[in-house]
Amino acid sequence: MDTTPPYSDYTLLTLCPTNRGRVTFNLQAGGKTYAISFTVNPGDTNLTVLTNMANAINATGAPVNANVATDTVAGTSRLVLTANNTGTSNAFTLTDVTGNAVAYTEANTVSVAAANASYTLNGVPYTSESNTIYLDNRRLTLNLLGPVTGATITVTPDTQAISNAINNFVTAYNNLVTFTAQNSQYISPQLLSILKQSYSYQASNLAAIGVTQNPDGTLAVNQTVLTSALQNNLGLVETTFSGVNGLAVTAGFNAQKISTSPLTTFANPLPQLNTTYLPPYNWWGLINTASLWSVLLPPGSFFNQLV
Repeated sequence: MDTTPPYSDYTLLTLCPTNRGRVTFNLQAGGKTYAISFTVNPGDTNLTVLTNMANAINATGAPVNANVATDTVAGTSRLVLTANNTGTSNAFTLTDVTGNAVAYTEANTVSVAAANASYTLNGVPYTSESNTIYLDNRRLTLNLLGPVTGATITVTPDTQAISNAINNFVTAYNNLVTFTAQNSQYISPQLLSILKQSYSYQASNLAAIGVTQNPDGTLAVNQTVLTSALQNNLGLVETTFSGVNGLAVTAGFNAQKISTSPLTTFANPLPQLNTTYLPPYNWWGLINTASLWSVLLPPGSFFNQLV
């Protein structure tokens, strides 16, 4: 960051005669040179000149922000230049070309030099041009706000987010079970059997964390038991949903299998087509794709690996 000394707002800027009229200077930033010019008119005050200089810098689109900081009590102003991005590669310099506006206003004075953030993690030193650090495959974000030593970072799971995800999963699961049961005349009981089997693989663990199966195959969540499990036995929750034969894993696998199989695989024999049977079937006598796919659970993992 470059900051000029304060100048009185109400006195004339006593630049050398070559500064009268059009003055030019270069700004070097990010490996590029920006040619900048502005006009100094007879009678301009320091505030006017500094403001025009700041506007000229900002108009170039250079990765540097210029503004005039004014002390209304003292009646003085100074030009403040700040790089838009952190790190040594974003340092900048200014050089007079015509006139001495940069030299006279000391706009090239460096009050805070560009520097990279440095930190040590588990005894290993690192540097970063950004004050935002991503760790553990971007699953952990650190925002460096200032110098500190001996910091200890403790990462805990977001149990509320996990609880919300489980409840959303149960809602989607129940929608599919209900849809299948309500359309049993069109959909093979094989589909409902597959869904119920997904639960059976982890039935005891699911019950232990508060997720039980109703007689109709839908699931119910005991939020008190689930909250306790999330706080005291998170490993069991993770295994139950995303481990081998976890409910989310098997349900996702089966949903993918259903969505990629011919629809006739899960259709009952075609009834005699009439106005009663047309909606769930398309004109070719197959189960309506939109009706079934709209409630299929998406395949994929339920949990990311916990940090």
